This record gives sequence, structure tokens and C-alpha cells, in this order.
Amino acid sequence: KTASEERDFVKKESAHIRDLFREEDTTFRRQNVLKLLFFHMNGYPTEWGQLECLKLCASSRFKDKRVGYLGLMILLDENQQILMMMTNCLKLDMNHNDTKIAALALTAMGNISTPEMIRDLLPEVLKLMQNGTPHLRKKAALIGARAVRKLPELSADLIQPIRRLLSARHGSVLLTSTTLLIEISKYSPDLIPEMRTDLLPLLRDLLSDLLAAGFDPDLTVGGVTDPFMQVKALQAIGTLAKTDQPASDSVADVLSQVLSSTDATRNAGAAVIAECVKTIFKIESPQSLKALAMSNLGKFLVSKDPNSRFLALSELKNVVKLNPALVKPYTETILECLHERDTSIRHRAVELAFAVADQNTLPRVTEEVLEYIEDCDPDVKEETCTHVVDMVDRLSSNLQWKVDIFIRLLKKADDYVREDLLDLFAVLIASTSSVQGYAAERLFNEVLRMKADAQVVESTFKLDRFAFNIFGEYGELVTSHSTGIKIDDVYRAYDSALSETMESVATEELDRATYEALLATRQVAITSAAKLFSKVVEAGQVGEENILQVRQLISKWRQSLDLESQQRACELSSLLTVELSEARSAIFARQETIDADDARKRILLPLTGTSSSLALMGGSSDLIGFGDELAQLPAAQGSNAPAAQRSDPLSDILGLSSIPAPPKAEPLPLPGMESLAMPQPTRKSGPSAPAAGGSLLDDLLGGSAPRPASVQAEQLPSKASSATRSVAKPEGTEVGPLPVMDENGLRVSISLFKVGTTPQSETRAVARFLNTSQDKVERFIFLLSVPKYMKLHLQPATSTSLDANGGSATQSIGLQNSMSGQKPIQLRFRVEYTKAGQPTMQKQGVIANIPRDL
Repeated sequence: KTASEERDFVKKESAHIRDLFREEDTTFRRQNVLKLLFFHMNGYPTEWGQLECLKLCASSRFKDKRVGYLGLMILLDENQQILMMMTNCLKLDMNHNDTKIAALALTAMGNISTPEMIRDLLPEVLKLMQNGTPHLRKKAALIGARAVRKLPELSADLIQPIRRLLSARHGSVLLTSTTLLIEISKYSPDLIPEMRTDLLPLLRDLLSDLLAAGFDPDLTVGGVTDPFMQVKALQAIGTLAKTDQPASDSVADVLSQVLSSTDATRNAGAAVIAECVKTIFKIESPQSLKALAMSNLGKFLVSKDPNSRFLALSELKNVVKLNPALVKPYTETILECLHERDTSIRHRAVELAFAVADQNTLPRVTEEVLEYIEDCDPDVKEETCTHVVDMVDRLSSNLQWKVDIFIRLLKKADDYVREDLLDLFAVLIASTSSVQGYAAERLFNEVLRMKADAQVVESTFKLDRFAFNIFGEYGELVTSHSTGIKIDDVYRAYDSALSETMESVATEELDRATYEALLATRQVAITSAAKLFSKVVEAGQVGEENILQVRQLISKWRQSLDLESQQRACELSSLLTVELSEARSAIFARQETIDADDARKRILLPLTGTSSSLALMGGSSDLIGFGDELAQLPAAQGSNAPAAQRSDPLSDILGLSSIPAPPKAEPLPLPGMESLAMPQPTRKSGPSAPAAGGSLLDDLLGGSAPRPASVQAEQLPSKASSATRSVAKPEGTEVGPLPVMDENGLRVSISLFKVGTTPQSETRAVARFLNTSQDKVERFIFLLSVPKYMKLHLQPATSTSLDANGGSATQSIGLQNSMSGQKPIQLRFRVEYTKAGQPTMQKQGVIANIPRDL
């Protein structure tokens, strides 16, 4: 039939069914409801038949009840008010002598019950949980799990029934009761100590029985007795024994027995061992047990089965967060996994490679990851490039080697390297005079020298722009020596890049993105040529007459149809005249360098999510070390804009809600060439007038391209100024200072101020950091997170380093409690820092003693 004929048939049949319902026909009511269910599954409206499902449920015949409950579960959800009429019917059916009818009622309640129905019918559920048949006890336990999710306050009533359920020896009852235990632990963590005392011995004995031969042959899968139950039992043991040393010691023997007696050659055994390893690292296990667990993961890692290797890499990703030293012996094997054909294995391997890299393995890891980048998926290539830069910058102090790696990275993945990273390396080069000449020479030999020979459209546009920027800034350092780069070679490189204007390029063969990238590269080359040859003339390497050749080269672009290119060419060609030779030295002088630590904080932290490369793992940045949970990052240095709030259910480390996301970092300007870092290649408006109080020469290096707002408003503070910058004390009643931490000579405290008189008024806070030790504290980071009902605005600290013997810093914090008076302010913190060349130290916890009236 056609769609039109089908609609006509459904319309006619629905009208006939309505007539029968109005006539209270009971003979064909069940058949008519089944027809409605079929219509509903095909997308036709059937709301008018919901009441008939209730009538079938109230019938005394099992056939009617079966169709009625099926209709309720398909046509209704827990938000329908009509379900309130079912409470008494469900109660009667759960107490019915026929177990099949009781099972129907339990199934319906487990699918569509409302909180009110759960509260009213919980006594019947508890009765069936303790006295029913195994089939009914299983269903009652699942309803208990739903009750815990809907009404956590009822969890305490379910602990004693679980004890009786765990004493049973029926597979499905044991599985569902363990599921109920895990749900209670998740939604009511305050009951864990009580369950640890009552239920942990039962779980330990249950797991021992499952490992014994002959427990239940019918449940054996792949030579493993009931692997599903073993996995659930291990999850429950990990939940109850976590953070408790005596409880962890009591289950150590049975966990060791699981590892040693389970056959890992089958999928079922591998799953049990993987869960056992996860449990071992979740609780306070002895080192011998952890070593045994790592040995099992090592066997998985060298297995020929790709599933086993993926499983091992996934578990190692969790282990490395807790103890990276345990994973480092497997570095070579992890790097070998980067060459696997399976994409998922290679993704896991590169995450682990970033996490286990140290100063000794950095060159090897970097080489392997650079090779991996060539063939990895485009979806992860940009993030991988970012983490390569982060890893190299953190672990190596050899800036020349960093420059070499960055050039290789741009050659392999030019399109996927963020502009922010080009800015960062420009800052690093500008802040270290010993590497400026080396960087300029390397970039010329690797990039610019080929311009004189290859008459093709550039494909590595970011590398070309970076090379022109750096060589224009520091090129005179390597052209001044007799053995250095010859001026003729430099001129040929610029001549190759600028000899053709964009109008003479075969633009019909280029897409828009390629055209704009090529245009932006040539705009940077124009400014670079003017700056470089002005400096070499000033240094006496060439005469004033040689600069006229460059002026003629730039003048070709004065007729360009692109306004930005035209303006640059006009201004710079005018500046390269003899009359303005004295002004050139001041205009092209190098600007004051930006502090490298501030640049890292501004660029790398927002991109990687943390000072550690673990941010790549799992897609979500694990700042506090709680798996999928997130914490608030500091805003960019000096920025007053509040962080945007995101609704991510995984981002609440307090188990309550989401938290604000970090702001997107603005690119840093290149030293001395601010407007060239992000040129505006396709401007359509007219030339911008100079700012008030300025002159035409003020815009020579940037054309009319506007500078980023964040750069216009404020410059990044230098290290000296940031150390002395103070945080203004808010007005209002002060609470504190409250102690946050005091260890290893580092003291952290926080003071809170209520601003305004209304309950929803903002609360401001100032965190103070003091270093009383003999060693300098570096790479200091202070992070906070808040529950859903709060908003957090975390400004950056005044300094990322604290001098020895009294070095201090402060950090401003803004808090808003939307449920002030009902719920208190809750803050969880994490502190990261390094001291005296030691590995990164971390401290986390909850800030206590915050008054409820704030």
C-alpha cells in the first residue's frame, strides 16, 4: 500500500476501535490495544487509548494483564499523571499468589514508576526481595536500584535486604543484589562505612566461592565461572574497600587468587582480570599485589590479540594517573603500539606515550609520535600536535632542540598546528638571545632557501609565515658573519616569495582557504623583508643602495587588489626611502620580550587543560585525578572576562553538577610584529585611520589590521611586575583566612568576603600562597571546582613561581551561590607545583569551615 492508503486505513481502524472502547466492549479489548501498540510503533497518535491499558491491568485474567502492562510501558512514561491511578493495582498484583502476575507488576514498576509510586510501594518490594522466589527477588532488587536513583534517602532501608540476597546461591539474584549495592554506594556514599562492615565479608566469600571448582557449571563461560558475577563483585569490592586500609588488606588474598587462577586466554577471563586490576589500583593494595597486576597487564600488552592489547592500554591509562612509575617500564612496548593498524590501539598508545615520557625517554617518544602524526586521523591530529609541544616544552631545557622539533612538526602537520603555538615559540625564541641566531639560520636553511628554487604554491603556510617572522626579526644575526648566510641568497628567497602578486597567480586552481593562507603568507613576507634589510643596512652589511632593490620588490604590491597587502606595501616602501633612514631603526627595533612563563600559562594551559599531558587522555581533562571529572581552569593572565559555563554532566567533581569552562586563549602577538601573527588577508573595508594621538608610522608593522581586544586592553605583565602585583581587597565582612594546606613549606589560605546584602550577592575570595621553604616553588597552579548551584570565576595567580624564604602570591576568586541559605558554599581544591627539580607535586582536598551564611 502507498503511504496515503496506509494513513486512511489507520484512520478508519482507529475510529472503529474508539467506537468499541466507548461501548465498553470487553471481548476484543485486548486485541484492540495490541492494534494500538502496533500503530504507536509506526508513529501514529494513540494517546486516547491509554486508559484502556489500565482497564486491562485491572482485569483478573493473566492474558489481559500482560497486554495491559505492556501497553503501559510502551505508551506511557514516568511523567504521565495517569500513572497515579496504577498504584493500588500494582500493589494488589505484587501480592498476588500467581508469581507470573507479580513478575508483571514488578517489571512495569521497574520501567515507569514515579518517585511517589516508589515511596508508596517500597514495603511490598522489600517483602518480595526477602521472601519471594528467585525470579521475583531478582526483579525486586532491580526496582531497589531504581528507587536509589530516584530517592537516595531510601537507601538505608535496602542495606539489610541486600545481606539476605547475597546469602543466596542463585546467579541472577547475586548479580542484581550486587548491582543494587553499587548503586547505593554511588548515590549515598555516607552509607559506605556501614556496608563495608556488613557486606564486604560476604562479597569476599562470594568471590572465593566463584573461584572454587563446581560452584555452578551452568554459569561457566570460557572456563570461567560466572564472569559477569565476578566482574560485579570486583566492582563492589573496589567501591567498599576504597580508601580503607584494613578493608583493602582483608580482600588482598582473594584478589591475588583471581589474578593467579583465571585463564586470560579467553575473553571472559581477560575481562575478569582487567576488572581485578582496576580494583587493585582503586583500593589500598600492597605493592606486591600491584606488581602482580602490572605483570598481567604486561602479558596483555604483548599479546597477539588486538583486543587484549587494547584492554591493556585502557587499563594502563588508568594506572598511569595513580602511579606513572609503574607504567614506564612498558614505554618501548607502548611505542610499538603506535605502528598498529588498529586506530583505537594507536590512539590509546599515543595517550600513554605522552603520560609516561620523561627526560630520558623524551627523544625516543618524540620521534615515534612525530612519525605517528603523519598517519593519524585528522580528528585527533590537532590535539596531538598541541600535546607534542606541551611535552617537549615541559621536559626539555634545550631550546635549540625544541626549535628543531617544532620545525619538523610544522613540516608534518602544518594545517593542524594552532596559531597559538607559533606565538609561543616566537616568545620562547625572543626570551633567549642565545637561540635567536640558531632559529633564524635553521628556518632559512629548512624553509626560505627552497623558495629560490621551487616555483610552486606553498603548502606549509604556517611554517612559511613563522620562518619569515623569525628571520625578519633575527636574520641579521646570521648574515653578519663571513661564514653565514649570504645576502644574495636571502634576496633570492624574498624575491621568489614576492615576485608575483596574487593577481598573477592562477587563483582559479585554489580553493578559498588556500588562497587566503597564501595571501597571508605573502603579507608577512612583505613586512619581514622590510624589517630584515633595514637591519642589515644599519649593521653595515650592505649599502643604502641595496635596500632600493627590496623597495622595488615591495612596491609591486602597491597595486594589489587586496587592501591589506596594498597598505603594507605603500607604508613600507615609503619607509625604505633614504629620507626616513634614521626613523627606520626606531620603528624596526625589537620590542620588549614577553615573559616565557606567562606565555606558557596563557597558551598551553588553556589548550592542554593542565600542566600535564594527561589532558589528552579520554577526551576530558582529568585535573583532579577522578577519572572523568573536571575542575575549573584559571582564566588567561590579566583577563577580567568570566569563564563561560558549560553543561557537562561529567564535570562536577562533587557529584552535583557542571562547572564553568575555561576561556579560550587569545593568541599572543609575536615580539615586535604584533599584527603579523594573525593577518587579515581578505579585508574589504577602507583603510583605517590612525588612532588619536598617533601617526601613520604607528601602523607600519601591522597595516590596518586591528589588534586583538585583549592585547589592546592590556599587555602581559613581565615576571618582575607580576611578582609585585597585588589583589585588591573586596569590601564587605571578611571570613578567614581559612587554612587550605600547609606542607613542604608551602602554605595556602583563603579569605572570603560577602559583597552586598541579598542572599544571592556575590562572594569574593582571595587565596594567598606563601613559600617558607629553602627551595623556590615553580609552575605553581591553584585550581578550584564548585557544585552545580554555584558559579565560579577563577582569576590567574599573580605569579606562577614563589621565591624561597617568603615568596608569596595571591589569586582572586568570584563565587555566586544560587541557593544561598539552602545550600552552603562548597569548594574543592587542587594544588600543583614543582620544587628543586623534583617531579610535579600535587595536593587536593575540600576547603572546610566555610560559614553557611556566606
